[in-house]
Amino acid sequence: MKVVAILGGLGSQMFKYAFFLNIREKSKEECWIDTTSYHLNKVWNGYELERIFGIKEKDMVSLYPENYLEDARNMESWKYAVLQLIETYKCPVTRFFKGKEKSYRTADELQRTQSEFFRKIHWYITYLPQIWFHKKDKYRERYWESNEIQYFDEFNHLSDKYILKDKVQLKKIFQFPEFEEKENVDIAERIKQTESIAIHVRRSDHMYDNGRLYDSGYIKEAVSYMKAHVKEPVFFVFSEEAEWCKKNLDILGLSTQDNVYFIDWNIGEKSFRDMQLMTYCKHNILINSSFSWWGYYLSSQEKKIVIAPKNNWDEVEIHI
Repeated sequence: MKVVAILGGLGSQMFKYAFFLNIREKSKEECWIDTTSYHLNKVWNGYELERIFGIKEKDMVSLYPENYLEDARNMESWKYAVLQLIETYKCPVTRFFKGKEKSYRTADELQRTQSEFFRKIHWYITYLPQIWFHKKDKYRERYWESNEIQYFDEFNHLSDKYILKDKVQLKKIFQFPEFEEKENVDIAERIKQTESIAIHVRRSDHMYDNGRLYDSGYIKEAVSYMKAHVKEPVFFVFSEEAEWCKKNLDILGLSTQDNVYFIDWNIGEKSFRDMQLMTYCKHNILINSSFSWWGYYLSSQEKKIVIAPKNNWDEVEIHI
């Protein structure tokens, strides 16, 4: 039995589900997803895979006894809640936290790791660069070869080395609903009719790994490369901080003379429309965000220029 925890915002959920599909295909074992965290905490726009793509899978949440989630809200960690449930069926459980293997014979052991010290260092450990790990992951084959119960906890290896290899199938699974909003219908047409370049600018919750990109001039250099290689480029800026982008055109390598559109109306549960629009763009400038990555990966464009930051997104050809 293998369980993949679905966590984070839409881009992360899609990566984890694509990893789940890979695990299921290669292991031929019973596989479940776990959406417990969305039932206990209000994060981003909640669990979105079913609402947007109609995805339904066996979910650990369906096994909880009555009132279990209410009780779990008082627990130290949602991981503790789900591992308790798994252990009522079989044990031990092999838990993979970002690729690092740990075994828990009782859920109480996990509870003990949630100390104050652990919480303080967790942030720094979680977001260390993972490019080295992707190349030397000694556990990778065990993900689908082991017969143990495996719980993939916050498995954030954002690389195509871990997801289902059938890109055509993934595009069918992650098929966005048709546009309903006039703004999106109109901008989609403009994107299709021009040499459109998507620039994803994510700040707020991702300044810990994207802040350096703005300071180092990464986007400015990427935009300069696009201008040198694309005839009559039209830039489409996707950001939750559009006003910041408009006031800091120089940081983005843009000016008032450039042809630029700021997409700032897709908010809340409509945020996924930005990713959908990115897939229509003929070229992409990525940042450190899975949302950004899917915007290029699901594109229907066969020949396109894609630029990514150094040491991120190995599969992208151009790094700056």
